[in-house]
Amino acid sequence: MLRQGAPAPEFADADALKAHYRALHARTWAPRAVPATPETSRTRALAEAQREREQRESAEREAAALVERERVRALTAQVLTPEHLARDPRSIIAEVAAAFGFTYADIVGRCQVASMVRARWAAISAVRAARPDLTLTVLGRAFGGRDHSAIENALRKMSVDGVPQAPTVLDPMRIIEDVAAAFGFTGADILGPRQRVPLVRARWAAIAAVREARPDLSLYELARVFGDRDYTTVRHAVVRMAAEGVPQPPAQGEPA
Repeated sequence: MLRQGAPAPEFADADALKAHYRALHARTWAPRAVPATPETSRTRALAEAQREREQRESAEREAAALVERERVRALTAQVLTPEHLARDPRSIIAEVAAAFGFTYADIVGRCQVASMVRARWAAISAVRAARPDLTLTVLGRAFGGRDHSAIENALRKMSVDGVPQAPTVLDPMRIIEDVAAAFGFTGADILGPRQRVPLVRARWAAIAAVREARPDLSLYELARVFGDRDYTTVRHAVVRMAAEGVPQPPAQGEPA
């Protein structure tokens, strides 16, 4: 810019005048760099100490909250009577699971095998009967975080079909031992890999007996009971027995 009283510069032509004003505009409106204030070592040390103090206080609060929860849980276990504990959904689920031959983890898990679904529905019915104050959402949370619609569907199905009942015979191995003894073999023979004809007939008879006593078991579960066989082996035995009949043990004195 021109100082007051200074003579106006002379330009050779219009282009020189335009260049002069462009340079003047660039100098006038050029962004000014503001020098950053360097962080002193004292400032950095104070900031680091503040962060460490906040982290330490947070960890202390979490530890205190955990200790308090454990203390309340211990006091609750001392105060509650067995009747109250029996109303705990987890204990009810575990009891129903044991009656069906499963575990608590099986019931709250995601397996959809038919026999396990029946046991899960029975547990839902038992918890619902013992704790009518629980909403469907809370029930779903107790059964492995399921959606309330799954609990509602189970209750609706049981209102039509009835509550699944635990099987009267829970141990397939006992059935296998009895059938094996009737044919002159042992349970280990039935579960083993040997394929002698008399032994195969005894094995088929055992499959038929377990299937009749435990209709809740699927072919996969039956195969697992009979020495972890492939389910197609059990299916083949079931199909053959449907056509030829169930093998019968030999008469007394007759060789197997």
